[in-house]
Order: sequence, then structure tokens, then C-alpha cells
Amino acid sequence: MSVIEDCVNVFTNYPELLYERTNFGEMNQSSEAASQYYWHMRNVIRHVQSGESLTAASDHVWWLEDVHIISLSLSSQIFR
Repeated sequence: MSVIEDCVNVFTNYPELLYERTNFGEMNQSSEAASQYYWHMRNVIRHVQSGESLTAASDHVWWLEDVHIISLSLSSQIFR
């Protein structure tokens, strides 16, 4: 499982982490937010892998946030 998938699993089970602790979640609090987050992140990864950088003003929503570390910690405790 990828880091992104681990985070999305936690965000799916604890959506308040996504809504309250990510820039993406603050802007998108729908019931589909975790799924949308996953697909947006996959797209961002493809862009970075093709050599693009995340330096546009709107790209801050995709940067590492403390909640990613929290969700990875939870994931290792809950889903393993």
C-alpha cells in the first residue's frame, strides 16, 4: 500500500482529520472528500514524476502537512 493510500484509509475512517487538518479538506467537506483527495493526489504525483514542481500559489494544498504524519502513525496502528 502507498503512503497516499494509507492516508486516505485513515481519512475515510476519520474524516474530521481530513476536514480539519488539511487545506484540501477545509475547502471540500463532502462525503466523497477522501476519494477525491486520493485521485487529486495521484494526479499530482504524476505531475511531479514528470518533472513539474509544486510552486504555484494553489499548490500549497498538496504539500506535506502534519496530519499526513498523524494518519501514517494511525495507519500503522489500526490497519496492520
